[in-house]
This record gives sequence, C-alpha cells and structure tokens, in this order.
Amino acid sequence: MQTNFLTITSFTLGEEGLYQCRRDDAGNWTLGAIGHGNLVGTMRGISAPTMVRWTGGNPAQVTAKVMQSIDVPTFRAIARAFYWRALNCDLLPAGIDAMTFDFGFNAGMPSPAG
Repeated sequence: MQTNFLTITSFTLGEEGLYQCRRDDAGNWTLGAIGHGNLVGTMRGISAPTMVRWTGGNPAQVTAKVMQSIDVPTFRAIARAFYWRALNCDLLPAGIDAMTFDFGFNAGMPSPAG
C-alpha cells in the first residue's frame, strides 16, 4: 500500500485558497443551494454542506466563524475521511490516486446511507 495523501492534499491546499463567501456559489450555503440555509462561505475548498456533514448534520452549527476556522489539520481530516478513504485512493497507482481524489473533492461525494 502506498500513500501520496500529504503530497496530493498539499497541492489541493495550494489550489483552493482560503475563505471566500460569494452569494452566487451554492457551496457557500449550508443546505447546498443558493438561498437555502445560511450563507457561511467555504474555506480551503471545504464547502458549507461538507462542514455541516463533518460537524454532525446540523446546519445551524456551521457559521462563517466556523468556516473561517478550518485549519490545515481539519482540512486534511475531512479530505481523508470524505474523499481519500471513500475513494480508496491508497489502493490506486500513483497519478490515478491524484486524479481520483481531485475529481471526488471537486465534484463532491454523496453522503453515505444512514
């Protein structure tokens, strides 16, 4: 088993940037659609709906302050749990792991059935 997780997530961090809160971006709204839920922004590529899921599913708990507080360790924990592991990236050849992770991270992953 190989892992390129740190290298790939370092690249992702460099591409995603920090906090932004555009009203016309569905990923900035806690319910994942423009005008639905609260406008709280995204941080390091982590969308508001992803943070809602990470914090237990209550949209009221995710605020702009919560989004702005997403640090690198939190980003990596979310990336590992929701994208890297979910897509079995450690089992993929180098390069394919990066493309698969990037696609899952940018396209979004469905929530597991619960």
